[in-house]
Amino acid sequence: MERILVGFPVLLSGKEGDMAVLVKKFALTLEETFSLPVELIDERFTSRLADQQLKEIHLNRKERTAKLDTAAAAILLQAYLDGKK
Repeated sequence: MERILVGFPVLLSGKEGDMAVLVKKFALTLEETFSLPVELIDERFTSRLADQQLKEIHLNRKERTAKLDTAAAAILLQAYLDGKK
């Protein structure tokens, strides 16, 4: 089934902060615009994990910064897919 996954920036405590409220509004707009279900996926620690993985392949700070969001998104997607198995 087609769907749109959106990283959900909850606080470390699990509570929703200001950014989470904005992301929820964005998700509703996506749902209405594309007529597809939108799932919010907890994105805590994805950037930290991505940075660690990029360090392991010996990228310097500038290279890691350039690839961080893409790597974090890949981690988020993989976690979602692993949860569906």
